[in-house]
Amino acid sequence: MIVTFTGHRPPKLGGYKYNPITEWVTQKTYEIILDLAQKFSPDLEFRSGCALGFDQIAAWTMQLVQSVGYNPKLVLYMPYPSYGSNWPLKSQTHLNHLIESVADDVIYVSGDPHSNEKIHLRNQEMIKGADLVIACWDGSRGETKNTIQLALKKCNVLRINPANKSVGMLHTNHKTKFRQLPLWSLE
Repeated sequence: MIVTFTGHRPPKLGGYKYNPITEWVTQKTYEIILDLAQKFSPDLEFRSGCALGFDQIAAWTMQLVQSVGYNPKLVLYMPYPSYGSNWPLKSQTHLNHLIESVADDVIYVSGDPHSNEKIHLRNQEMIKGADLVIACWDGSRGETKNTIQLALKKCNVLRINPANKSVGMLHTNHKTKFRQLPLWSLE
């Protein structure tokens, strides 16, 4: 099973420091990853785009799941090699640690320099072949919504909503209006 993470950056998750919103999102992400690991290990691959915010929360949460005996594969999808080089030093250090010590593989979708098209291309590549997308999304416009709309054409989307602290499967009608079901199940 292939699972892709997508979601908000720190400003929509309560800021850059650990806070009650990121704590709740991290706990829900851990529960979901652990549930998937219990059901699908050892044939489980997670994909993260490594952006600050939910992408990194999800990638770091993989270490917690590994600490209880599961070892799903983590593949990082980077839009280009210098991605993150303009971040604060601490954030760059965290990204480098993810690349060097946590990830099983790193895929660079395109070459330098930065462009918004490369971010979008990275998101498209992460969705290819995915069976499930786990999206931390509050319902607002932006690249997370665009990625979810693309994903819903190809696979299931499990939404973690930090705005109202809910988790549920997303479904869409052909007019791209979202409907969230209150419970989720992969059985």
